Amino acid sequence: MTITRNHWRVSRYTNTTSATPTRWDVAAQLLQLSHLRLRLLPEKAVTGAWIGLPLTRIIGLNPDGRIDIDHDLIPPHH
Repeated sequence: MTITRNHWRVSRYTNTTSATPTRWDVAAQLLQLSHLRLRLLPEKAVTGAWIGLPLTRIIGLNPDGRIDIDHDLIPPHH
C-alpha cells in the first residue's frame, strides 16, 4: 500500500491517497481518504478557522510543574 499525504494545507481534514489492491483486480485501485486533523490548542489560540471543544480547564500551576485542573468541567463525549 502506498500513502501520500498533503500536510501543507490548513484545513480540518487531511487528504490521503492510497493505492490498495483489491481481491478481484490485479492492479491496485486508488482510494481517496480523509482524516480529521485534531490539534490541542489553548483557548486564546482558537480562531475562526478552528472549532473548539473544551477538554479540561487549568485552574492552577504549581512551582514543581504540576497543574491543578477544574474537576467540575465535564468535557463533551459521545
